[in-house]
Amino acid sequence: MIVHYVLFFLTAIFGSAASLSRLPESDAELYTFASTVSLNEVNTRRPQANDIAFKIEGNVLMSRVWQNAVDPLEKLYYVRLSSLKTLVKKNRNESSNFEQESIKLDELKNDPFLVHWNNYHVEGIYLNEGEETFVKNLKKAIANTFQFRDSYAHVEEVDICGICSVIYEVIDSRTILKHKKNCVSHLPVNQNAEKIFGAEKKTDRRVMYQLNEHSNIVKITSYEIVELSLSIKKEIGFSIIATLDLNYVGTDAHSISMLPGNSIVEAVEEFKHKFNIRLVPDVLYATEESLEKEEKSQLSKILKENREYLKSNNLGTYKSAMVFIETLKVVLESSETEIIKTLKNKKNEPILNQLMDILGCAQTLEAHNAVLKTFNFVQPKNIDPLERYLWSISVGRKSKIEFFEDLKIIVKKGPTNKKLKETLILTLTALARKFSQEVSFCFFNINI
Repeated sequence: MIVHYVLFFLTAIFGSAASLSRLPESDAELYTFASTVSLNEVNTRRPQANDIAFKIEGNVLMSRVWQNAVDPLEKLYYVRLSSLKTLVKKNRNESSNFEQESIKLDELKNDPFLVHWNNYHVEGIYLNEGEETFVKNLKKAIANTFQFRDSYAHVEEVDICGICSVIYEVIDSRTILKHKKNCVSHLPVNQNAEKIFGAEKKTDRRVMYQLNEHSNIVKITSYEIVELSLSIKKEIGFSIIATLDLNYVGTDAHSISMLPGNSIVEAVEEFKHKFNIRLVPDVLYATEESLEKEEKSQLSKILKENREYLKSNNLGTYKSAMVFIETLKVVLESSETEIIKTLKNKKNEPILNQLMDILGCAQTLEAHNAVLKTFNFVQPKNIDPLERYLWSISVGRKSKIEFFEDLKIIVKKGPTNKKLKETLILTLTALARKFSQEVSFCFFNINI
């Protein structure tokens, strides 16, 4: 997202009204683009630090298909993506080449879409409602790059990042810089109740527009970096860098005829009828990807493929962190029975502590019940994995009252291990503190 992530680009033939009159707008204009997203560790000086980059390349075809007869700055543009392909680079060496991936983007549903442009702003976008969320977000990112001014301005714009404060700066007669600041995202943000375990975020978003001697845009370079680091240890974290290079190629032979209509609504309806595409208006900011239910019952599979990366000698690496996150996603959808089988699997003994960290982070009743049914907290054989689970749920963002009640019963039974009993009491204290901050739990009894 990236932000799964996602985050990207587009074209523009938009300068001032005068510069627009120099372009054959009734013809189709062709652009090439390369959009790259890199994932990096914040502390790149570490020997084990690693990064990975994904790139999407393709063509963008666009054509003006409607213009307001009264206000010529209000227009409707036809846009189509084609020749899409994905590439990946898996090491830090800047000279290394991207390798094409087997993901076939052209097999995804990818219909033309419409962009409503009015006086330097993108006022609306019309997409096929049956397309994948990834494809929709890609098209939104393209459409939002249409927002461009050729003089200094400080305005508020809605784009793929949310609602942003935008400053346009004229560098010289052929270069314009766009800064995006204080963006308020519409995507949900999860924050840890304990600030010390929270994250600090830094962002830098800017777009460079390059013009030719006729003041027409010939190149767009977009750059965005988001850095996240732990509040308690700032050298631990990661950064996401998204770049876009868009280049004007020229006119294309496949021009689209103008649409009749006295309004945007009429023009869009005419387009839907003419091309038999079910377009619906959509928001301009990114839409959240839903968690795929097909991951259910895949816990044993993901551990079989990635067990090595969860071992102690790999902790702190990028790959280990990514496997932790992917395993957590699967645990969130796993049944109690499946988790119990995983904990009892002898092949998982070398990563048992890490699994307990993940189960504690998940904070589902299925994971919690699986832990209590698998391990004896009263007369434990090994307290290390049990303490890892307790630490994990004590610092989690949102626990359940059932956790508190179950642990309280265990304490009353009198665990034989003194150290484990102390950890249980500390965990109960941490949970009680969280519940006391919620109105719905203000009056529950925490006597032990």
